[in-house]
Amino acid sequence: ASICGADNKCAKSVVDTLGVAEDANTEYSNYVIGDVVQVNSARKLTEMQVNLVLPAPRELRWVVFEETSQTVYTAKQDWITSNQTGSGYFSSGAISYALKAGKTYLFAVSITGGNTSIAYLDNAPFTLNASFGTVLGRVESSYASVINVYPDSQYLYQMKLTTTP
Repeated sequence: ASICGADNKCAKSVVDTLGVAEDANTEYSNYVIGDVVQVNSARKLTEMQVNLVLPAPRELRWVVFEETSQTVYTAKQDWITSNQTGSGYFSSGAISYALKAGKTYLFAVSITGGNTSIAYLDNAPFTLNASFGTVLGRVESSYASVINVYPDSQYLYQMKLTTTP
């Protein structure tokens, strides 16, 4: 089976890039940063990537949150990649998480092991569509397995989300 991206090109998997590196934001340890997408086409999430500058080795906690009631997001899957350093897109590694149509998800990462990492942001206006849903904005919040947040529609973190049918 194949799926089609926002560019109307079809393939076995699609990489949606959310945002451009328009601005840089200093991020602090144990904060969750990520983008919220309202899914309108069921997909399987197979990888998350985020554009960061990590000046020294950090641990990245990748989290898929699902909106379980209005503005309440519950961690449904999380895993860690260790000893991450440098700049550019950092990968969650291969994952398999079913995204359901009609649900809203926060695709996020929490950086631990030291303050002052940099994440790249896109300021509004930006393209508000991924191939599988509508992008609602970014979230920046202290990490917990359940968080109560409103997505900030003025910004997006620069991320890449890979999905398959």
